[in-house]
Amino acid sequence: TRQALQAAADRLFAERGYDATTVRDIADEAGVTERTLFRYFAAKEELAIPAALTSLQPFQEAIRGRPNGEDAVTALRAAVLEMEARLRASRGTTLLSLYSQNVPATVLSRGRPGRFQAQVLAIETSLVPALRERLLLDGLPDDDLLDFRAHALSRTCLSLVRSALIQDLAFRREGRPGRPPLRELLDVAFADLGRAWRVG
Repeated sequence: TRQALQAAADRLFAERGYDATTVRDIADEAGVTERTLFRYFAAKEELAIPAALTSLQPFQEAIRGRPNGEDAVTALRAAVLEMEARLRASRGTTLLSLYSQNVPATVLSRGRPGRFQAQVLAIETSLVPALRERLLLDGLPDDDLLDFRAHALSRTCLSLVRSALIQDLAFRREGRPGRPPLRELLDVAFADLGRAWRVG
């Protein structure tokens, strides 16, 4: 039943968009009642998280596609900006569209963070092979510390992205005129990381 509900939600979010899809729509599509849906999921928001994180899957290839002459952080910065543009152009449920409605914070505040955190951890882990390759191109030795460095860089990357998304949401809530766009926040965060990055 959980899988049927998730599949129904994924289809409807893709066809109609997150806002236009109701809990009743999802339950009807899965052939169950709304009460049954709430036995498996705390809210509609929770059903949107997997599709949003899946939208990040091309991130690893974006990192790998950067020129060999770029150091790891420069390549990461360019890949993040490429993904931001790609997600902003998407009509589906993405991390950007959910954060614009504060969905991740809503899900976590309902006291069911375990599944979301596991999915974020899976994204972190998925970036490690590409970052490991970039670190080797930087000239780092293929030793016991290389995997640690790749994991640390992956976690730092997602932390910076999350920080930019949270700040962007705060600026939009304030209605601040002339606020920096999300893309600029991401660029600044990774530029600062790049200035602190030293290979060796």
